[in-house]
Amino acid sequence: MGNDNGKNVRGAPGTGNSAEPDYSPDAVLARIKSGSQGGNSPTVRIPGWLALVIVAAIGAAIWFWYQGLGVSHIPLCVVNTASDAPLEILLDGKSIGRVSKMIGEDPNAALLAVLKCGQHELDARDGSGAVVASEKLTVEKGSNGFLWTPLPDPSFAFLIETTDYGESTGGAGQVMLEGAGPLRPLPEWVTQWFRENPKSVSAAKGSKRTHEHALRRAANSP
Repeated sequence: MGNDNGKNVRGAPGTGNSAEPDYSPDAVLARIKSGSQGGNSPTVRIPGWLALVIVAAIGAAIWFWYQGLGVSHIPLCVVNTASDAPLEILLDGKSIGRVSKMIGEDPNAALLAVLKCGQHELDARDGSGAVVASEKLTVEKGSNGFLWTPLPDPSFAFLIETTDYGESTGGAGQVMLEGAGPLRPLPEWVTQWFRENPKSVSAAKGSKRTHEHALRRAANSP
């Protein structure tokens, strides 16, 4: 009769009446269930400018990783073999610590730092602040790292001790570190610094063999 008593009437589909969405709990739950049973997933639209920013960021991250500038993991080991007084070590003008003279084989007497690919400068200062040793180096991608002995004692010798684990032990043994200069590249990726390699390690999945390399002080050193 046209009398709706002032109430809003939800029109049936296809009747042409303007119907309000049904937000009752049962209706909402029904729509959720309907969507989870093969309904169309909502479409996420990313603005074009944002997509370009994301692509550029990913490209920059890959480039920095390739250049070795994004991940600092190339080791630098500094050992004081001669100076009775501690030396302050600077990397590219910034202090990274002090090193006391190594007595015997003491891992706590070695200063470990990390390098990025590129040009670097090392300096050693005595207690008065005077520079007593300086070195420039270039770190390239794939480097195993460096050993620096400012004011080196020629009688202080180093070696690389390799321990193999698994089916083959053909590569195990000790090899003297070559060179007599204060700065020497490491021939292997060192995993232990002035201590023995572990008795056992966990090999990567599917691997039948693995190894560890230790930088040691040679037994004949004073």
